[in-house]
Amino acid sequence: MRKHISRNTERNKGKEMGRRRAALQTKRRRDGRDGKGGPDVAHRADGSTFYQDKHVNRADKSTKNAWKKDKGYRALKRNG
Repeated sequence: MRKHISRNTERNKGKEMGRRRAALQTKRRRDGRDGKGGPDVAHRADGSTFYQDKHVNRADKSTKNAWKKDKGYRALKRNG
């Protein structure tokens, strides 16, 4: 889990991810939804954007699945 968090921290600092977040924020601002709550803007696999319920969108990106792939999870699972 620690490796995953540090890897994401470095990735999220990058210019590419900054541009990606800025594009999503620009779409919310342009549509008049910025600062008013409501759904998140999410990316599809082809790069297009759409509005998605914030609970679903943030659950997609949880570290839970990455943690399961980590050796620590397998060891914990084996040992009880």
